[in-house]
Amino acid sequence: MEATPKAKLPRLALSSIAVIIMALGLALGAGLEKAQADELTAGSPALASTPGADETYPLWVGDTQVTSASTEGQGWKFTPASGDKPATLDLNDYSYTGPGHVETLEDYDGEWGYYRHAPIFWNDDGELVVGLTGENNVVVTADTADGNATEASAGEDDEDPIHRYCGIFCAGSLTIRGTGSLAANAGGIEDGDAGIYAKGDVNIESGSVSATGYDYGIYSYEGTIAIGADAGTIAAETTGGALSLRGISAEYGDVIIDGGTVIAKGYRGISVGGDIVINGGDVSAQCTVPASYTTSIMAPCGIACNYGVLTVNGGTVTAKGHQFGIFAARYPASGEKELVPGITINGGSIVAESRESESSGIGIDGCIMTVKGGSVQAVGTGEKAYGVSANNSRGESGNGLLVIEGGVESFVAQGPAGAINADTGVKNAVAGFGYSNVAGTEGKASIDASTQSSDLSGHKRVVFPATAAPAKTPAAEKMMVTAGAGGSRLPNAGDEAPYTVPAALMALAAATLAFSVRTRAARP
Repeated sequence: MEATPKAKLPRLALSSIAVIIMALGLALGAGLEKAQADELTAGSPALASTPGADETYPLWVGDTQVTSASTEGQGWKFTPASGDKPATLDLNDYSYTGPGHVETLEDYDGEWGYYRHAPIFWNDDGELVVGLTGENNVVVTADTADGNATEASAGEDDEDPIHRYCGIFCAGSLTIRGTGSLAANAGGIEDGDAGIYAKGDVNIESGSVSATGYDYGIYSYEGTIAIGADAGTIAAETTGGALSLRGISAEYGDVIIDGGTVIAKGYRGISVGGDIVINGGDVSAQCTVPASYTTSIMAPCGIACNYGVLTVNGGTVTAKGHQFGIFAARYPASGEKELVPGITINGGSIVAESRESESSGIGIDGCIMTVKGGSVQAVGTGEKAYGVSANNSRGESGNGLLVIEGGVESFVAQGPAGAINADTGVKNAVAGFGYSNVAGTEGKASIDASTQSSDLSGHKRVVFPATAAPAKTPAAEKMMVTAGAGGSRLPNAGDEAPYTVPAALMALAAATLAFSVRTRAARP
């Protein structure tokens, strides 16, 4: 018997209620499962992704490759590149000693393979920024572990693989900044290459950096090494003894120094394939080969600028070399016909000295050298040494040129063989003095300002301008005289030796002044 509509209503209602309850149960269950999964994910990062899903970055810190699951460790933290922000490695009291990471690489000319070791290893052609906080120290040591690849070698006949060690290796560009310091040392082993090595630019914007290598302190293969105005102390030096050693070396690039205290030591303190521009700071470039070292065509010197121009706009520069203080005898570029400057000095203070004791040590050796401002002292030592010597930019003797313009504060050149090489012409806009002995006390002769100066080959020392500008003295102090045991000295313009006032005359003057004061005081 079929149920009536009224009889069906209670059963329909019950069925609807059951369906609603089941739906609610399923929804609540799903929500609970999601909440539990979210809680597990938040509390256990390792469960968020499998190892195969981790993103790897081309950076090794110590023995660790940086991945998305491992972006920080003791004393370091990595932030990957994002948008226009480069990849950044922040160091905070980080310390490591060991061989670091190793990879088999080819040299940039593609001629041979080698192993590259470094505690901080960036194998990407992009930029890496290293931020410094506190004191950070990396020391690379020889890798004694077995299992290194054996196919890398200098040639087919060389069975031993080449190992090159750096404190920091960067296949791209490197920027260093911060309030802390960094010491990168690869100088303790013969295979130690550079304290800091980059294929591209090396920019030290701030912080203090010490880079020591067996071959190089700071090295760039094809980029610019720039030291910023806010830099602290930047020390780059080598520990080896070969002819190729450089404190700061830009193989095919430039060196630009805007500030800081820069200390560069090596067979050549600073060496570039491009230009050197010094705008400020305190720069000391020293050749560290032994004093008995035999003269070499490789020119052991403080500063070497072979293919570009050395420009000094400011700062203090001290270049002390074995054969040369500054070597800027610019080699000609392919097809070059015009003579171009090798050295331009617009300001600052420059002292260049050679310590050559065997033959032709030269304070400054360049081609066309123009001094527009600042002060320069060029000193050569050794029997055949000159203060300044120059060829032209095509390497031809007899056509070098020294130009001294009106803005120069002081220019002094001296050497036992001569102040200025006889092959070097001089054009001076200011009058000077020349002397026949290095001490500058005998045989003084006037050098007039002219478009082409008189022959200076007989002078062992020359000074431009002829006299230093007198000190500006306030009007109230112009007649001030200081008495001494042997009398007092009064300024006597135009005389080389000041006039000496006898002590008795000074005493009479003092007594007269005292009497005058008492007489005025006694007046009503």
